[in-house]
Amino acid sequence: MNRYLLLSFARTGFFAVIDGHGMLVFPPSRNAVDRFLPEFHDGQSPQTPCTCPNRGTRDASGDHGSMPCNQGGRSTAGGQPCLWWSQGCTIGCNTCTGVDIQSHGKRLCNATLEPTLPDRARTMNLGVHSGPHDTYRYHPWRAPGSAPIVDPCGQAGGTENNNRGPGDAVFTNTTIAKFGELGSKVLPYAPSGTMWLAGTTVEVGWGIRYNHGGGYQYRLCPSHLPLTESCFQRTPLAFNRSRQALLWNNGTRMTLQGVFVDEGTIPAGSTWARNPVPRIGEKSAGCMQLNASHTGEFECLSFAPPCPSDCSGASNCTQPAAHSDQNTQQGECSGDWTGGQIVDGLIIPADLQPGQYVLGWRWDCEETTQVWQACADVTICKPGVACRVPPPYTPPGRPASLE
Repeated sequence: MNRYLLLSFARTGFFAVIDGHGMLVFPPSRNAVDRFLPEFHDGQSPQTPCTCPNRGTRDASGDHGSMPCNQGGRSTAGGQPCLWWSQGCTIGCNTCTGVDIQSHGKRLCNATLEPTLPDRARTMNLGVHSGPHDTYRYHPWRAPGSAPIVDPCGQAGGTENNNRGPGDAVFTNTTIAKFGELGSKVLPYAPSGTMWLAGTTVEVGWGIRYNHGGGYQYRLCPSHLPLTESCFQRTPLAFNRSRQALLWNNGTRMTLQGVFVDEGTIPAGSTWARNPVPRIGEKSAGCMQLNASHTGEFECLSFAPPCPSDCSGASNCTQPAAHSDQNTQQGECSGDWTGGQIVDGLIIPADLQPGQYVLGWRWDCEETTQVWQACADVTICKPGVACRVPPPYTPPGRPASLE
């Protein structure tokens, strides 16, 4: 049976406060085990919400939590799974700075690597060639996989505690994890109950909470090995390129002609997928005004929405970005889209040994110097061979039926 992953991505403001969020929803990730804690029940959050609308207007200190809501298909992504990432990372560097959200067209180290991303896969600044006027040219998506990260399962709050604040670098300390801790070190083993057969195509998905453009890759690492970037890089998963689609929360599905990149990538020859949902609200050369009456440079659509039900970007569109909650701009399939998820088919290698694995998701941003990560536990089985699938994780004292 196909099960879904939902990853809710990130939103950024321009040079002042820039925030972003990415999360696995199904299989439930290790990053989301705090959803069982009382302060996160029903999608509530003391700070940046991952699944529910913002409670009020954000200010210089960031978001201020959310009220309970109907989370729908995102219910397994309550808690703080959208607050695990790496910050201040540009292509070719060895480390991330933890503090720089934008590089303003410069490298954040002494590296010499130039962008490798083909223009067809860009999500920002589609109207300029890479050069001095291209402020995003050293951001992670411009050479997929080549930017460093702090941890393959993310860092709580995106940086160390003394750097909290910029980039919506916030995190509510819990009994599970604290600000600045590394996901591969502190997050517990959390079996999802998901079983995939080697040699088959399985369906996964990610969704957007706030949108940063860029692109993503899924990888596997055996769960008995240390969870390192090098381990995940040994098993990048290929995409079934006919299977990318938009899946709305009401079950409606629309197949997409996905944009995939396998040149200039890390690992060499591995495939990454472009985020097909266009960013709204950021200055980007070549972007589209939301309609004839929207002329502000920060009310701009980076490229046309992929679904015909979203008229954002058309001069005669009467309700562009019509589905906004506090501090977001989103249409039927544009901007900070929370109305569904982007699904992909992944090909599980036929020669993969059966056993317990960690599915890693890495999203390289183009609008910012940020990389989001998440980790989920899955079981790989061989067709026709008996296989034990651990039951889904539940916290001590909580009946499994309450998941």
